[in-house]
Amino acid sequence: MPVTIDFSGKLVLLTGGGRGIGLAIATALVKAGADVAITYTSKDATPVAEDLSKQYGTRVKAYKCEVSQSTDVDRTVEAVQKDYGKQIDIGVANAGIALWKEAESNTDEDFKRIFDVNTFGPFYLARALTRSWMSLPISADKSASSTDSPKNLAKQIFFVSSVSGIVAMTPQKQTAYNASKAALTMLAKV
Repeated sequence: MPVTIDFSGKLVLLTGGGRGIGLAIATALVKAGADVAITYTSKDATPVAEDLSKQYGTRVKAYKCEVSQSTDVDRTVEAVQKDYGKQIDIGVANAGIALWKEAESNTDEDFKRIFDVNTFGPFYLARALTRSWMSLPISADKSASSTDSPKNLAKQIFFVSSVSGIVAMTPQKQTAYNASKAALTMLAKV
């Protein structure tokens, strides 16, 4: 018997959903009936969103979002919820970058950029969504109290990590990537 999943009526925010693994996730979600908001950084994913929407009959929109900037993530969460007229049900932190470079050749900026996207970005998304679900201010520059009780615990956040975060993938030259994915895996656990 085939496994089927029904996400009808669900709204999913998927970072990095315009290509690669993110596009495969977006496609699976819309096939399951979800409305999906996908983010992109450099290449406009609007045509991808329009194609998915037309092909599968769900609502799919693209949003430009630099996940390494908490204010951009906050703004995107607010925009998606406003555009769709409801709270996001599921967040998928998929956006990620890699760098094939010897560890001793990494600049400070190389290392920091990998962590900004691969580790900080998912944290910013999870924080913004959690605040939204708890009816707290989303923006990081506003005070939020963790003592407020959640309004809806039926929400979910997924982090797309990598086996490279738990196994040294020798001879890959991806020190920053592997460390950022290890941090993301632990972030998901806590």
